[in-house]
Amino acid sequence: MALLCLLGGALGAVHGLRARPLMMSADVSRLSAVAPIFDWVASHGGDVSRVRVSETSAMGLGLEAAKPTRRGDVLLSVPESLAITAESALRSEILGPYLAEFEPELADYSFIAVALLNEERLGDQSPLSLWLSSASRSITDDLPLLWDKDAQAELEQSTAAPFAERRASAQTDFAWLQENVFDQAPMVFPSSVFSESQFLRALSEAISRSVYVQPDSSDEPARLALMPLLELTNHAAEPSATVSFCSASPGFLGRGESPATVQLLAVGDVAEGQPVYTKYADATQGELLVDYGFISEPVRPYFELKQ
Repeated sequence: MALLCLLGGALGAVHGLRARPLMMSADVSRLSAVAPIFDWVASHGGDVSRVRVSETSAMGLGLEAAKPTRRGDVLLSVPESLAITAESALRSEILGPYLAEFEPELADYSFIAVALLNEERLGDQSPLSLWLSSASRSITDDLPLLWDKDAQAELEQSTAAPFAERRASAQTDFAWLQENVFDQAPMVFPSSVFSESQFLRALSEAISRSVYVQPDSSDEPARLALMPLLELTNHAAEPSATVSFCSASPGFLGRGESPATVQLLAVGDVAEGQPVYTKYADATQGELLVDYGFISEPVRPYFELKQ
């Protein structure tokens, strides 16, 4: 008996969808490459003692609790100084003057993408080089902006996955940057680094790996940040942690001061060895696919035809 499952908006017609790519041999080297990043974050004032990197066949690299953690406790803290944000791009002496009039359709994501490319251009001169050059950050073509043209065309026909709009916005942002920034200062923005393909790759990283940071004041909106270690958290509809900002502490008489940090807070008790999940966004399956390259569970058909 043949069974035909028709998925809403042709989403099910896209071949090979799964929650996460299966573990490949490359992930073994990625796993070992994370250890220096833990040490590096700790050397800048972060607290990495309550989490460790883990791997699963379903989700690849992720974080898990290294010791039992109570609800409300800090699982991980990373200094804000190690973040790539729209604000850090606009404050940059190199980028700021060129990006002052940039009003991207993809907002903070495009600022982060340009800043990421600039840090990569700086190479060993970048203060973030240990993190950004790590083998743990290898990106795959699972993200739709990096798919081949045939697969993208198939996805664009979906009414459940808003890929056509996302792709058009990415092209619009790059076109503005190329005309008003990259072509105007080729010595600062060499085409070998700031090409369309490299921008789309950096943009895909910004979209899929940035975290929404909740402010420590209810008067401020959440903001996006691309950060070491925090980018390793996997998604769950029922998360075990949230991401929050913690202001710098001056300490007492100049001692015991601590930097501003972005923290991973447990939303419930987390046992040792339990995976640490955040909720990437309140998104549909199609939106998860477009932004993160996966669907979190099998997509149910609208109806079935049996023969």
